[in-house]
Amino acid sequence: MHEKSQIPRLSRSAPPPNERLFHQGSLIFIEGEPGNEMYVIKSGKARMLKEEGTEAIELAILGPGNALGESCLLGGFLYATTAQALEETVVMVIDRSMLYQALLTTPRWFSSVFGLLVQKLQSSIRASRENIVWQNIAGVIRVLLLLPGHKTTHGIRLTEAQRAIDETIGLSRTELEDVFLHLILKGMLVIRKGRSGHEEIVPVEKPALEMYMNFLRSRYRGKQLPGEKISDLACDVVELLIALEDKGDGVKTGTLTGVESFLVEESARKHGISVKQVGSALEELVSRRILAIGPETLSAGETKTGAQPTIFYNSATLRKLCLLKTWLPTFQEKVEH
Repeated sequence: MHEKSQIPRLSRSAPPPNERLFHQGSLIFIEGEPGNEMYVIKSGKARMLKEEGTEAIELAILGPGNALGESCLLGGFLYATTAQALEETVVMVIDRSMLYQALLTTPRWFSSVFGLLVQKLQSSIRASRENIVWQNIAGVIRVLLLLPGHKTTHGIRLTEAQRAIDETIGLSRTELEDVFLHLILKGMLVIRKGRSGHEEIVPVEKPALEMYMNFLRSRYRGKQLPGEKISDLACDVVELLIALEDKGDGVKTGTLTGVESFLVEESARKHGISVKQVGSALEELVSRRILAIGPETLSAGETKTGAQPTIFYNSATLRKLCLLKTWLPTFQEKVEH
């Protein structure tokens, strides 16, 4: 069972050249901070801590000869953990300039091999961070959508969201910041000052945020959302159906809406879509069980060929398809943090 403890404030003494003394309880480095130094313990002990909300979980206790923060030095990343001195601890400090100077005195083949190892480490650390973000985005969205504030125009107080996410998912501060940054870069969230002066999280378009959650969950299972493979032509016809419904040409029959096919064909011609193309798109949508075509007419209108068939569909389903078409390129786009 991991021990939990509060992290005390930092207290450092003046360091001698290339060495640094940390008193008991002092922090050598803090999770989430940028750094360009690694440390090798010469004497004393340090414990490694991982932040979980307002507490820290002890991962390991290290003694003389152990290195601290090496991935940050080699990879140029943020410190992934916090290191705290358990007693009077002396460390040797190695920064990037010292490392590069040392490499200049080594054979060229060694420098080349070392460079390849560093690149591999950087790729591994980056992939690990991206994987943590990827695996937790859907969960963070779910928590945000369940919070009462998501239904208001004022957004969700940031501290409330952080507390709820910590209690349900247990992400560290750095990991949660990466998830928020991902959603901000996707154009799905903004963080702003609210009327009360507190920072708030505001979804840009809540239905799209929920759809992105479902998109990610489908990807976790190796599947796709219904509608992802629908052709552009079929999407264009879906948009025509919704436009006709909004104009008042659709008739509600229970949970379904009906639009007569000749109205769709007329609207399609105005948008440069032929009757043959409309037929092909409708055939695709019927085969995917997105809509149905019945012989019933909703009015007395007939043409030379007789009664006009009616296209029946669920309005909410078609509107979700349009939303998916709009947002799918954003969902699929890779985000570089």
